[in-house]
Amino acid sequence: RTKKLKQKIESNSRIAKIRANENLKDNYGFKELRLGMSIKDIKNIKECRIKRHYPVQGKVRTTSLIHCYKKEISINLFGGYLEKITLPMGFLAEMPTTKVIGGVVELGDWEKIRNILSKKYKENFTFSNRDIDLFNRTNKRLYTVFESGSVALEIYKKKVQYVPQPHFKVVYRGRETAKKFFNSVKPQVELKAKDF
Repeated sequence: RTKKLKQKIESNSRIAKIRANENLKDNYGFKELRLGMSIKDIKNIKECRIKRHYPVQGKVRTTSLIHCYKKEISINLFGGYLEKITLPMGFLAEMPTTKVIGGVVELGDWEKIRNILSKKYKENFTFSNRDIDLFNRTNKRLYTVFESGSVALEIYKKKVQYVPQPHFKVVYRGRETAKKFFNSVKPQVELKAKDF
């Protein structure tokens, strides 16, 4: 059992090193913080500092909390390299809708972030009105997914003084993690006109 664990760690470390040797500037991420970076790379970013990082002997995956660009950012490392970046965007004052005020289209915070991401990344799918209804009645999360799961805009409920309130975040994922995520949240059935 120990031998299998060592082989898995070595194999995953090799994969992570190959991934890290790619051009980091081409990887997804927020500002200078890019997937594939090591903790050392992150420490070299002037505006970032590690708040909590607990490297665990024999563990392939670790989670850390960093403070970058005046934000608390959660990161996940795989084999010592950045595999996931979670960028909290805060409280969502209104559910996603487009308002027209005095003939001018007024966008909420979520829509502004979605528009920014849509200009940079290819959008695969977003949630429907039925999903919003389920979100309001349950703990379902709402996703707008870009680049086959590598970038996602997520709306979730967070308890604030015992009351669940909508918040949203942007999540960047490495290739393997993105593929698993994409397959777990993509719409299962595509209905066509001929189906009715």
